[in-house]
Amino acid sequence: MMFLQRLTLGSVVVVAVASSLELLLDDAGTHVRPGADWINAEGECAKQGHGGGFHHNNGVHNGWTPADEDRFHKVQHGDAFAVWNFSISKDGCYWVEEFHPATVGCEFSLSSRVPVHIHFCKGLHTAGLVDQSQKAGQWNRLVRLPFYTSHTAAIHLSAKGFHDFEAAGVWAADAFRLTWDAESCHHEEAEADEAVAPPAEAETTEQVKQLLKQEEATLPLLQALVDDSDASILGSTLEPVSQCPVTASQTFHHDGLQKGRRAEATFHFDPPHDGCYLVEEMHPQLNQCTAPSNTKVHVNYCKGLEAAGTVNQSANPGQWTFLAALPFYAGYPGKVTLSNEGTESGTLAVFDQIRFTWSSKSCRSRDAHPRQAEIRMTVDFQNVASRLSEFGSALMTKLARLANVPAKSLRLTGLRPGSIIAEILVLPSVVDEPLATGLDAAQTIERLRSAVVSNAAELCALTGGPVEGCNVELKDLGVARASIRRVYQPQTQQEDEKEEAQTDLGSHTAMIAVCASFGVLFICILGGVIVTRFRKAKRGLPTSINEASSTAESKVTASMEEGKVEGKVEEEKAEDMSDTHSTDCPGSDKQSEPSVSGDIDAAADEKKSNPDLAVVSALAGQSI
Repeated sequence: MMFLQRLTLGSVVVVAVASSLELLLDDAGTHVRPGADWINAEGECAKQGHGGGFHHNNGVHNGWTPADEDRFHKVQHGDAFAVWNFSISKDGCYWVEEFHPATVGCEFSLSSRVPVHIHFCKGLHTAGLVDQSQKAGQWNRLVRLPFYTSHTAAIHLSAKGFHDFEAAGVWAADAFRLTWDAESCHHEEAEADEAVAPPAEAETTEQVKQLLKQEEATLPLLQALVDDSDASILGSTLEPVSQCPVTASQTFHHDGLQKGRRAEATFHFDPPHDGCYLVEEMHPQLNQCTAPSNTKVHVNYCKGLEAAGTVNQSANPGQWTFLAALPFYAGYPGKVTLSNEGTESGTLAVFDQIRFTWSSKSCRSRDAHPRQAEIRMTVDFQNVASRLSEFGSALMTKLARLANVPAKSLRLTGLRPGSIIAEILVLPSVVDEPLATGLDAAQTIERLRSAVVSNAAELCALTGGPVEGCNVELKDLGVARASIRRVYQPQTQQEDEKEEAQTDLGSHTAMIAVCASFGVLFICILGGVIVTRFRKAKRGLPTSINEASSTAESKVTASMEEGKVEGKVEEEKAEDMSDTHSTDCPGSDKQSEPSVSGDIDAAADEKKSNPDLAVVSALAGQSI
């Protein structure tokens, strides 16, 4: 007999059926917090709701009307239409579903763009739009997320915080349902697609395309912001430093200008979903003191892989700095460690915030990565030299408006002379504007290109220089370069011996197969024994002798295959190739993908580029 138990707590209903667990959140009761525009449906209209009733806002959003000029401010900064706060009774991965009513018998229809936020896991949140004009009167799956008994969760119907979203139409607050699905949200089948970087500007593989089609587009934002207050701290401090007045606020950790001791902060990340995540760092404006240009970054990602590099904390304070796009998997915690190791004397290494944003199922997809672009304006740089911040802000605002793209998807990372050259990092719109029309970085760049061609005079006018003779050119530099690169762990002696044994076995097998075809098996076996003894003797030789032998073999190979090509060149080529291989996770047999920085992508574009428009990395320019 199936066991069924139901416990009603105001608006929260917990149902346990056999081994499954279900949590029902209804619009009635004390556990829902309604906003100002909270209207109870009546009559035949109400009967269409879950449990025979629902609430709606009658098309009113925080008290504004369509004629209200301040409506955007009221919606973005006002109260949520509805909030459900809840806790779950069992850790695990849950399906989140939404129910909205049919509007038969109602004098209105429901909006196709209702913003939903879900706060889940341990300080994470996701957001997107639900189309309530479709699939009414049924449960609709939104997303699969992890929840924990030790952390409260919430679901909001609200446009609060989204600057480019215009609230419109009637929103319904009816019911949500959470159903326990598994211990972890990790999908084993995702392991077949683990590369860190896109193959190049080449087409995305059919396998990846099929995987991307399976994504849930309803809630595109999946983001975790980890503050230094939640980080593991070692050797760093909140104490004010007299040379740096901004430290008096005690809002971020730092090394106190003390380079004689190691100071670090580790930001932990428990991935809610498998996939590719953009990893970013935020550092504050220091004003009267100097931040280092080489703060050390170390990332643990994927399934035991590591990457390291630096972040320039003397540039672009107060905005997110892109570090890399890396794969993370549910059930495999990751972390980012910032430290003052190797930073310059007299600089203040700071540890403030790290952000992880899901960008795609696969890091192989070019759509998962931000891109770099340059805009050149043929105007004397001195026209803006004394007001770089003002000009940069005006340029980004104007470009976003002309191209009809979210302003936050464009980040100015530098302005330099050569006429006027603006360096821009272009992000997928989901990173900072998930409720805006979804655009990947390449689509945004195409819109920017069209805007530049059509509005050159308007852009030139921002410089304060002569508009006549001013030309504006946009150049797509390809996938943004990461500032970190993979750290390869040396093999142990046991692993080396195992590899050697497998090589010997393979050599013997191949030799026997070839020789048998010629009917001289005995002679070949004898040859195999001699080779084995020679290898054993070779292993006993000093390292220098082995290296010399290897170099000699390299030179012979080079002379045979390339004419007068030195062995050193061959070795350098091999090293370069290894740098462009992917940082595949353990268990993957793919060994031929490019690096996280998109080196192949950038190189292909660079060959076509004008020398005057040289590639300038938005960050450190190092690749995994």
